[in-house]
Amino acid sequence: MPKKKVVDSDEEEELDEEELHQVQSGRATKVSARPRRAAAAAVQKLTQKLIDGDDEDEDGEEELVEIPKAALTKYKTDINAEPNTVHVIKKDDINPAMLKALLVDEWPTWASKTGGWPDLNVPYEYEHRLRELSLVLEGSATVTIPGGKAVEIHTGDFAVFPKKLVCTWVITEPLKKKYYEFSR
Repeated sequence: MPKKKVVDSDEEEELDEEELHQVQSGRATKVSARPRRAAAAAVQKLTQKLIDGDDEDEDGEEELVEIPKAALTKYKTDINAEPNTVHVIKKDDINPAMLKALLVDEWPTWASKTGGWPDLNVPYEYEHRLRELSLVLEGSATVTIPGGKAVEIHTGDFAVFPKKLVCTWVITEPLKKKYYEFSR
């Protein structure tokens, strides 16, 4: 099985796919033997690999949802977030026409158990490499942004994460969300 490098500021460790899966599912025994930061880095790399490599159809072509530019322009105010903030539209304030125009039903779904992200029992620091739109289908999470401000997201909320935002996730109820990442 090919080895994946997990790089930590204090150490470098090689994990194979099964060990990465164990870390992701929270069953790894090695986690207690090394800094949890390295485990989180391994999970982030595996998660990104899954995000980057799982959107292929039978012909090997990527099936990506493309939100119409007109929808992005029309709902620009709703889908923008200032740097180092999370913009949340609460369930009762969401415009259903916006969700339809943004093709939310076609976005991929992501899920995690309670704890860190994904499925670790420690808070998980994540850097959004692209701008992300999310609609929480089930559950809730606390997202802490730079400066220590905690933002709660719950079932039905629509959240916007700006590109390059580094935030810490704690899943407080099993979470399922639709998400869309883009650079515009």
